[in-house]
Amino acid sequence: MSFVHPGRRRVVAALPAIAAAMLLPACVTPMAPARPLNPARAPRPGDTWRYAYTSGWRNEPARQLEVRCLEVGTGIRDRLSLAGSAAGEERTFLGGWELVERILTGFMLTELAPYIDAFDGAAVGEASAVRMPTASFGTTWTGTARVVSAGAIQTPAGSFDGVQVEFTGSRPFIRGQMDDAIDPVFARSTGWYAPAARRVVRFTHQTFTARNSPLARDSYELVGLALK
Repeated sequence: MSFVHPGRRRVVAALPAIAAAMLLPACVTPMAPARPLNPARAPRPGDTWRYAYTSGWRNEPARQLEVRCLEVGTGIRDRLSLAGSAAGEERTFLGGWELVERILTGFMLTELAPYIDAFDGAAVGEASAVRMPTASFGTTWTGTARVVSAGAIQTPAGSFDGVQVEFTGSRPFIRGQMDDAIDPVFARSTGWYAPAARRVVRFTHQTFTARNSPLARDSYELVGLALK
């Protein structure tokens, strides 16, 4: 797994988002088993969310993203696409905290358990290890998600009551095998989750090298939704 801004390094595999090692708690809560879906809190097939994506790098253009719920069963299957594009990526999300990389043509989006509310998994004070993508090179990543607060979340799509989640992760740096100028080893992400929206409403993440130089500085937030 490799979080790198495309303008800094080209990698064959996709890059994810994770966080600064010095911010990790001394003890990591063991990964909890996946929780069953709560139908009362789950999205419905046909629900659609529109997000505005921006990058901290000027050579990375802003984008409009669309997510559509396709199927709800033991998990939630959705389709991510760039607005106006016929191409898309489909994925099924199950209960539990998982960081995923979603790849479209010339673009990658990192998401952290966007439907966690549908699995009753976002209680304030809760901390859990995060299931991470397999590293494409270098050492293995670990991460932790912690629900830090509850309150109103303001977005272009409206105000929602929800929770704020802080995600941190890291991996060891091995000199001689990794480059301290371009290989990501730390990251930090923040997500805001709102039951009424049935999906994450805002997500930001930053990644860093062993020199603490920034690589990814991405964010997206909800600008519209149509719920069944």
